[in-house]
Amino acid sequence: LMNEGASVGLMKMCIKDLGFVDEGWHTEADLYPFAKTMLDYIAIYKEQNLGYSLDILEDIDFNIFNYAEKGTNYFNRIEFKEIAKYYDEVKQEKGLYDFADLIYEAYHQLKDDEGALSLVKQNINIAIIDEAQDINQLQWDFMMLLFANEQMVVVGDPMQNIYNFRFSVP
Repeated sequence: LMNEGASVGLMKMCIKDLGFVDEGWHTEADLYPFAKTMLDYIAIYKEQNLGYSLDILEDIDFNIFNYAEKGTNYFNRIEFKEIAKYYDEVKQEKGLYDFADLIYEAYHQLKDDEGALSLVKQNINIAIIDEAQDINQLQWDFMMLLFANEQMVVVGDPMQNIYNFRFSVP
């Protein structure tokens, strides 16, 4: 599991490997904020559980870019797809995961493996979710996967939502 520094470092390497710096599109000084912005967008995309399949990126409207506070002028849809795809390929080749992968990968592995899902569910009797106004779509989908038709207590106050910039769904 990579920490933030390692994730940014790997993203910077991917951006350089793809030649975006060499083309004068970005300078070395721009590389850190650009790499961090790319990782932020990838995380937001995964947190919305939009089916982070790079095959569908050409077919969707990148409305996420309209909401983000930074980086909208850094790249376009094609560049995002190329960089994100390469970043994921390098992570997979090296057996690495970043923070955005944790819940995303766990959710999709359990969703696709009924035996593993059953094993996890048999050891949990009840779920108590506090501060539910601050969870994102992926976290909600994960809870529903684990606890649909089970005992689940959800507590939240939409007026106290502090993570709407991360697209929490009160």
